[in-house]
Order: sequence, then structure tokens, then C-alpha cells
Amino acid sequence: MWTSLWLGVALAAKPATTDLAALKADVARWDKMIEADGTYQFNWTDDELKLLAAGQFVKRRERLEGTDRAMGAIWTSAKIDPLWVAVQDEAHAVLIQGLTEERMPGSTFQHKLLFQRVDLPWPFADRQWMIEVVNNTVLFEKSGGKCWERTWSLIPLRGAQAEEENAVWVTTNDGGWMVAEAGGGTLVAFHVRTIMGGNVPEDAATKYYMTTVGGMLREIVARSLEMPEHYVGGHSPILYPDGNPIATFDAPDLEAPISE
Repeated sequence: MWTSLWLGVALAAKPATTDLAALKADVARWDKMIEADGTYQFNWTDDELKLLAAGQFVKRRERLEGTDRAMGAIWTSAKIDPLWVAVQDEAHAVLIQGLTEERMPGSTFQHKLLFQRVDLPWPFADRQWMIEVVNNTVLFEKSGGKCWERTWSLIPLRGAQAEEENAVWVTTNDGGWMVAEAGGGTLVAFHVRTIMGGNVPEDAATKYYMTTVGGMLREIVARSLEMPEHYVGGHSPILYPDGNPIATFDAPDLEAPISE
């Protein structure tokens, strides 16, 4: 399990910055591709891009019918491969405490069928759901491997061994990750929309993510800078969105990510 030390290091370190004009140009190019072939439209504001270029994270609460969507993003000088590995290294990363996961039969990295259950404190019942996780291979290919999107949405599949009879089935849960080369580094963004149901207030999950998304993104950035020492020979392969394995960072002639 990753230690909380990295989060402290990330919070204490001087944030990396980039040229605003370069960041805007790259983001505009990816936005056009995402508009045509993506799932989630970010519609960045000038103020958000200024914060990102200055090394600050941004967050946004989008007002929607039913419940709102929480979005957060950060720019880092780390390269896209170690950043993606930091996000996808499920065996060593714990982004949500109290989360139980079970892959369903037929699940692959390209099309993951995943049961999840989160333990809630008394007097709330645990919450559980089944999601379909997919990579946007069209966006990956059209961007030349420089803009990646991985999203999830609820599906009605049932039958996981970890299901609990008394847990409440969540009725709204969708979101995703986007990472893209931008401004000489990597832009990483996360968005989610969830209704926990039952006696939990409708906007409780949105408020939770709005409070925690900045810390989560900083932790991922810090984790990505540890990848040259962690993602080495013997590590189970982490895959690109198209299903090909990312070479370990001790492979010959492979550049390490730029240090913050």
C-alpha cells in the first residue's frame, strides 16, 4: 500500500508551473478531439487554465438535475506514462478507503465489469454498485497516444460474491479520468457524479469529492514521481488504453519522468 508520506511531500513541494499559452494551445487541440470523440466535455475557463499553469489544482461543481458532478484537475511536469501508471496501479494504490472490489467474469482492462462496495459508518448501510469501465481507444488513436480517457457507468449486472444483502444499491454513479500531454507535461482530470441513496443526503457524495479531489490528485502526482523506482521488472504490466503494455521504467533507453 502506498504511504501517506507522498501526499505530504506533494503538498509541501513547490508546484511545477508551465507556460500558459502553451497549455492553452494543447488543451484547445484536445478539446476539439474530445468534442468529437470523447465522453466528457471539460469546457475549461480562462481562470481554470491560469490556475493549472501556475501549478494549482482546480475543482468545479457542475449543477445538474438529480445531483451535481464534481470535477478536479491538475497539471504536472511528470510525463504521461508514469502518470497513467500511478492512476491504474490498482494492486498498490488505495484511493478510496473501505472499498471492496470484485472483477466479474469476462472482465478485461479494455472492458472491465466491476463490482464495488464501500463501507459506511453506522448508522448508514454499506453502498454497492456494478459498473462498466471502458477506454476511449478512438480518442487515444486519433490523438497519437497523447490524450487518454477512461470512463465508467452503472450497469444492471448482479451476482458478485462480495454483494451484501443489506447493502443499498446505488442508482447513480458515473465518471472518468482524462490524461493528456499539455504544456510540456501532463494534464490529469477526474470527474464523478454519484447518488448514495437511502438515508444519505442526495448531494453528500458530491460534497465529499469536492472536499477530497485536490488531495487525491496531488497524491497521484506524487505517486507518479515514484514510478521509476516502483514500476520496474517483475511488476505486473500496466496497459495503455489500447491494451498494449507500458514498458517498465528500468527498460533500456526509457526516459524517467521529469522531477517536480
